[in-house]
Amino acid sequence: MIKLRHLLIVLLAFLSISVSPADSSDDVQARNAALPDYARLHELVGNKETPILWLFVGDSITHGCLHTHGYRSFPEHWMEIVKWEIMPVRGVRRTNDIVINTAVSGETAAGFLSHAAWRLQQFRPHVVFINFGINDGTRGRSLDDFRADLTQIITLVRAQGAIPVLQTPGLTLKAEPYRPDYAAAVRETAEDQQVLLVDHTAAWEDYAGTPGASATLPRQAVPAPAELMNDNLHPNGFGHRLMARTLAQSLGLTPGHSPTLQLPLR
Repeated sequence: MIKLRHLLIVLLAFLSISVSPADSSDDVQARNAALPDYARLHELVGNKETPILWLFVGDSITHGCLHTHGYRSFPEHWMEIVKWEIMPVRGVRRTNDIVINTAVSGETAAGFLSHAAWRLQQFRPHVVFINFGINDGTRGRSLDDFRADLTQIITLVRAQGAIPVLQTPGLTLKAEPYRPDYAAAVRETAEDQQVLLVDHTAAWEDYAGTPGASATLPRQAVPAPAELMNDNLHPNGFGHRLMARTLAQSLGLTPGHSPTLQLPLR
């Protein structure tokens, strides 16, 4: 009788997993997969001869300063994934790849543009991850101007011959009501420009149990899960793990054995 009960528990657990809905990263990955840049990205990753220069630009969250308390930031996790963990899966030794992070604490999209020659154009990147919105929202940058800033950054990235990847900002503890509009502005720009997207906002909403809150009108501001945050704006080391996981899933680059992608979130 005890054995039968155990079997039923296992069966129910299996069924609950198998019928659970796909999370937002799966939806974004499917959307990305239809874009030419997605095929180009995977062609780059599969090329044994040519190393990739991955460039991260953004604010303090991409910078990864202070609030991680010594844990890896999500760009550092990305370096581990692409330079080491992806190798057994793709059969391509990517240890000659270079990951550069020029993000600066307190930066906005407009501020980055005034320093683009130093933080972007001096390099010859293949892929550029763009993550702004937290400070733009805090400082009240108009949504039209914010979208225009992102579009100009995308234009500069493409002029370098690189693949741009837009990222929505994460959640905040205080759940300010204007935050969802900045996430929506990133999504709209990604759609207008046919750019690869990593939707951290949606992934954090999924984690918080309120999927899609910022994607539909009226848009709802959801507070960030406290265990992923160091203060109102900045993820801690666990939050950066979720961001790395979302990044990898959204781009379809998830080595199944990856210790990084299996790190606990609390």
